[in-house]
Amino acid sequence: TNHVLAATVVLADGSILHIDTTAPDRPGYDLLGVIVGSEGTLGMVTEITVRLTPNPEGVKTFLAIFDDLDSASDTVSAIVAQGVIPAALEMLEGQGIALVEQSVHAGYPLDAQAVLLIEIDGTDEEIEDQTARIEYICRHFEARELRAAKDDEQRKKLWAGRKGALAACARLAPHYHIQDGVVPRSRLTEVLQLTREVAKRQRVHIVNIFHAGDGNLHPLILFDIREPGIIDRAIAASEEIMRECIRVGGSISGEHGIGIEKRDYMSLLFNEEDLWAMRQMRACFDAVGVMNPCKLIPTGASCGDIKHARGAANALAAGAWI
Repeated sequence: TNHVLAATVVLADGSILHIDTTAPDRPGYDLLGVIVGSEGTLGMVTEITVRLTPNPEGVKTFLAIFDDLDSASDTVSAIVAQGVIPAALEMLEGQGIALVEQSVHAGYPLDAQAVLLIEIDGTDEEIEDQTARIEYICRHFEARELRAAKDDEQRKKLWAGRKGALAACARLAPHYHIQDGVVPRSRLTEVLQLTREVAKRQRVHIVNIFHAGDGNLHPLILFDIREPGIIDRAIAASEEIMRECIRVGGSISGEHGIGIEKRDYMSLLFNEEDLWAMRQMRACFDAVGVMNPCKLIPTGASCGDIKHARGAANALAAGAWI
């Protein structure tokens, strides 16, 4: 809700609700926060007012190259701990680096264990100060190399690798399921190692290309849907990763939301009293449950053809795609 200031919402009974938080020290409940996080289950948003921020004076982009995953993860934590708030801090690790480089030719070294794509912005003075901190941190954690894009063309080339990552992974397998767990930055290495173990155990490919700066993992589970039993193994791999994110103090979604797929994992995060309170809040807006039904909050009953998160295979059998 940092960037959403007001919203107009049509409720289930057809009434229109205007929520405006622009007045200072506005009393009452944070209804706007409730609407923003509701995934359409409380009403239909027809209009929003957002906060705009000015474009920065300057931008600088780095590629930090590491020979081991621990050093890359420690660098991520140290950058944020030192007060540097990057505009972007992305990590590619393992075979994902080679897949992207072979497809996009962004300049990523094929033998690296991890690379960080770091982008900072601000005034010239702010960029100079943050650059010095990033260079020191990367040296301290023994980065093999820290490259700074010399111009906008080089910057776009580095970003082309990150933005083209999903398509590049099709070289490994034609179908995918992307997850969205989030973990404390201090536990990144531990969870990334777990994804490698899960990949072996479930006999799927898992590539990690993600938003390291806020611990938002995006394990990309790759497979060929024509292989018998592969859907069950892919969903089992996804569940193992979600449970690990929770175990280390994280959550099941950093930005993609809950929807149907992760709905029943909510009971791993919240107790029954918490979920009851969520259902009560939902009923205040939509007493009959017609707004985006069966999403976000476990109901304890079957909804359509999809009973629970693991049962997403039922939807696939009906023609849906992960």
